[in-house]
Amino acid sequence: MAIKGKVIKIGRAEDNHIVCAHQTVNKYHAELFVDADGNVFLTDLSSMNGSFVNGKRAYEPVLLKEGDVLKIAENITIDWQRVLPKKPKVEPEVEKPITQPKPKEPIGQTKPSFESEKPSNKKNTSRNFSITDFIKNYWDVFAIYAGILLMILIIRLYIG
Repeated sequence: MAIKGKVIKIGRAEDNHIVCAHQTVNKYHAELFVDADGNVFLTDLSSMNGSFVNGKRAYEPVLLKEGDVLKIAENITIDWQRVLPKKPKVEPEVEKPITQPKPKEPIGQTKPSFESEKPSNKKNTSRNFSITDFIKNYWDVFAIYAGILLMILIIRLYIG
């Protein structure tokens, strides 16, 4: 049974990926998390009877290694390696054959370009000024100055 995703839920409820219909197992007992590098972590979801890796109770997320024995509620063994997402096979890169160069386009016909325009060295001196752009760009500075002015006003009112 292969799970498609990064979180594998374990518990008594029917919507878990691994269902353990035993009275010592919580509805949502534990989770296995597979990160981008393929590392597998067990997290106990504050279950009543605990989750165990190699006989030790897992109070915090535990990195599982090949051969680790995972038990739920101390009496139910989970074959966690069997339910992991299958890793895609990486095939070696094959050299591509050399292809003939594309023929040149006739002069006068141009293709539309989807590349962004390259910035020029000339400075754009004719910028449109907008107060909304100014506030968007300098909002943090404005908020700090407004806060300082507000504190000064409060102090002056308090002192008299």
